[in-house]
Amino acid sequence: MSDTHILIDDKPNLGSIDVAAVRARIEADGFAVVDNVVAPADIAAMRGFWLGEFARPRPPAPIVWGPYLGEPNGTIFDRSPDLCLYRSFDYLWNPPYHPLTRKIAMALNGVRNTLIGAEPRFGELIAEDRYGVYVTTSYYPAGEGWMHAHCDKADERTHWHYILPLTFRGADYTGGGLYVVNRKGESVDVDARTSPGCVVFFDGRQLHGVERIACDRRPAIGRLQMFAIPVHFEAPETSPRLMQMIPTHAYARAKLSRLKHRLRQWVSA
Repeated sequence: MSDTHILIDDKPNLGSIDVAAVRARIEADGFAVVDNVVAPADIAAMRGFWLGEFARPRPPAPIVWGPYLGEPNGTIFDRSPDLCLYRSFDYLWNPPYHPLTRKIAMALNGVRNTLIGAEPRFGELIAEDRYGVYVTTSYYPAGEGWMHAHCDKADERTHWHYILPLTFRGADYTGGGLYVVNRKGESVDVDARTSPGCVVFFDGRQLHGVERIACDRRPAIGRLQMFAIPVHFEAPETSPRLMQMIPTHAYARAKLSRLKHRLRQWVSA
């Protein structure tokens, strides 16, 4: 891939991105909005799938901030003092939740990698420190969806994100959305600059959040976005969530099996 001009060739109908220009805008402003990257048909296909998926009832559950290696895919709904949203989790070791979404997500992750000077497929293969990416689609329902202001930082790596919007202010909701505090300390209404097919790139270390999604018309769709999250995956044996899911009888059987093995070794010694 060229460092000055990149063609996303994972899908022939995706657009081109001037990497040098996007990198310069992020370095100067903290974010960049690039128009006409993803084809309208692909936006419509992903939007239709995910709005249908998030329309299914979901029991409330806390957002997963520390996924573990081997975790199954899933979708949750979380309403807490810090946020309100639906979020899917598509881990690359599982069959894709939605093949088109994952394919476009990985192509855009390659662009993100090129922007930060990493190998194009960085994050697709888990590193020795369990650093990698997974694909998530988030839905902020009209009237209640939001996320508190925060900064993202997994370690000392350049923590730049991309976001692919799948719904848009004006057509699908009338107020709220993504904002980023730029390098001058000004809060920028990013959603006011998005349009179908665009991709938002930004430095996740800048303060950002999602203002409460409002809609004064019907149907009220809400805010839908997709991106790949870089993260350090937890080791299964240290994941509290995984430990809580192990049934008591399975835990007892594992402990007894280990005790039997030690007894056999002691007897044969």
